[in-house]
Amino acid sequence: MLADLHAAFTYYHTVLVPRHELSATNVFVAGYSAGAYLAQLAAAHWEPKPLGVFLVAAQGGRLLAPHYFARKDTDADADAGSDATAPYLARRTAPVGALPQSDPATAAEFWARTRVAHELWRRGLFLDALAGDDGLGARLARAAAAAADRERCVAESARALFPELLVDESHPPAFVVHAENDATVLRAEADALVARLHAKCVPAALVVVPGAAHMALVHDVVYANYMAAGLAFLERRLVADEGEEDPEPDEDDT
Repeated sequence: MLADLHAAFTYYHTVLVPRHELSATNVFVAGYSAGAYLAQLAAAHWEPKPLGVFLVAAQGGRLLAPHYFARKDTDADADAGSDATAPYLARRTAPVGALPQSDPATAAEFWARTRVAHELWRRGLFLDALAGDDGLGARLARAAAAAADRERCVAESARALFPELLVDESHPPAFVVHAENDATVLRAEADALVARLHAKCVPAALVVVPGAAHMALVHDVVYANYMAAGLAFLERRLVADEGEEDPEPDEDDT
């Protein structure tokens, strides 16, 4: 995953910048839901750092909360088969090249993967799959409520995949959008991320879309209302490319 992000950033600088005369310095990353999780990883790991991130309904702000590792049911049958489930789920997450909308031949496989993803979440195995650690969810469930105890459950080799463990003073400024009624990625994720950024003196803004659910944020009628504010937040971070004059400072930054 991190290798793919590095490859994308390298491609931008070595291919797209010279080919299309793009800015080599005014680079921002954005994403929605799981894509916003990847944007946070990019913000943490890319060098040089992007100038800002635009995160919509972002996962990753609070992955070590019980929402991600605790079981979501008390089904005894599921408990009995859990030992055999993990390797099956791992096999069923093989990459698929197209979504059902673009290639009907892949529809059955796509929805099978969707059901597998739901099972990972329902059985508390989401973080096991993310970190490649079959026992992580169980250790987190047994850990004390203290955040420091949960953090110690994550192996050093996997910490690079947990945005909440990576926030420091070098993190790019963030514009964070969340839906008021989001039951897929909890509002607590956005609150926790923004609080961590502010604690490190990193500029961050949080916009909550009233009455909206998770999927509503991908529709034009909703995102048009917050996109302008997000772009204005990011534009204030613009810098001059080499050989250009510095942009005029924004009144808010003077």
